[in-house]
Amino acid sequence: TPASRRDDSNPFFTGGRDWLQPSWRPEMAEALFVAGLDWLADRQQADGTWSQPEFTGTGFPQVFYLRYHYYPIYFPLVAICRALAADGRKGWSA
Repeated sequence: TPASRRDDSNPFFTGGRDWLQPSWRPEMAEALFVAGLDWLADRQQADGTWSQPEFTGTGFPQVFYLRYHYYPIYFPLVAICRALAADGRKGWSA
């Protein structure tokens, strides 16, 4: 189902935003990055993945939608790895 509310997020968008965010708003990077990591941690499933019922690709509305099954796994993991790597360099804690 397509996202219906503006304030909803999902693992793909949160992970992708955290992955790119320090480059476009460095003055707010730490607080937003940590908030995104908290969001991911709160929603991580027992098997280490994240659920994402929303479709992640394009398609034809009410005809078909595409789902990239690894997006909600890959992008959160990249964001978490970047946070862990940055922890020693910039004092961020993951």
